[in-house]
Amino acid sequence: TRAVDDDETVGAVVVTGGVEKRYITHFDIADILAAARRSERPLSERTLRTVARGVDVLSALPRGQEALEQSPLTGLLGVNRFANLVLRIMRSPAVYIAAIGGPCGGGGLEMSVAFDVRLAADDDAVGFVLPELLIGLTTTVGGQRLAQLIGPDRALEMLLEGRMYSRQEALDMGLIRRLVPPEELLTEAQSLGARYA
Repeated sequence: TRAVDDDETVGAVVVTGGVEKRYITHFDIADILAAARRSERPLSERTLRTVARGVDVLSALPRGQEALEQSPLTGLLGVNRFANLVLRIMRSPAVYIAAIGGPCGGGGLEMSVAFDVRLAADDDAVGFVLPELLIGLTTTVGGQRLAQLIGPDRALEMLLEGRMYSRQEALDMGLIRRLVPPEELLTEAQSLGARYA
């Protein structure tokens, strides 16, 4: 995203999966649960906010990110990086287009809702899910953007259900712009990118 913003010749970016019938999947839920269980006791919201501000300050210092990566706060650094990535996408002068050809879940969905256009393959491999609440987590910046796109009531339902929504459900609720034949997905996204750029 930094390279895109630094290059005035880039007018559009198409993001897709590098493997057939894949897009961006979520972290392994078992890994997330294991990390949560290693924590001896949960931190209060006030403490978490203070720590997050500290991570912001430390990561801005020379070699601060390197130090954080070697500390127990490395997970928060990842959350911070992800939030900054999503904000850069939303603020970018380039048009970001998602070419969704497979499962789009968790952080992948949160990032994709920040894009300007979302196309999906008309294929059974495509589905949309936000499972965070089911394991006691919350979304980062994507939940707010999701509510803007599909409305607060639908976004809340999607979070509470934690189930896989089909490509047709995603289209009906306005999560994606349109469905295209799988073999035309990337070509269609690139064509839109060229036109919008």
